[in-house]
Amino acid sequence: MIKRVHISNFKCLGNVTVDLDPVTVLIGRSGTGKTTFVEALRFVRDYVALHGENALQLYGGSAVLMSATPKTPLTVSFRITFTVPGVQEDYEYTLQFAQPPELQRFAHPRTVEPTLNEEKLSLGTRTLFHRKAGNWVVQPKTLQELRSPPP
Repeated sequence: MIKRVHISNFKCLGNVTVDLDPVTVLIGRSGTGKTTFVEALRFVRDYVALHGENALQLYGGSAVLMSATPKTPLTVSFRITFTVPGVQEDYEYTLQFAQPPELQRFAHPRTVEPTLNEEKLSLGTRTLFHRKAGNWVVQPKTLQELRSPPP
């Protein structure tokens, strides 16, 4: 179950954190970001299920994800805290896109597409995998490594 969602700079959502319960109802005036919040959840789901770049293509490229009123440097981020039945600790998944620093000073923020900057999955205080700026900080373990007893 998803417990908490934090979204930053996704379309009209500047900096939003929502705590979710088993049944959560989004209520608000037209144009306040309810649909965009659900779109953000769908995007993260599709990003994980479609292995990244395919999801970006589905949504029309990473520029579509950007805030309508971007600030430089632009980052679009998602942080989702969730539980899995039978596991005591919470998982936390982080996904962040950022404009390449070398291009930020030469163009308007909406013309420079952000690329994947960081992806991380943690269980409690333990990092299961972490990739930043295209490099592995913590590589994911294979199923064989997970099943093998420690030496």
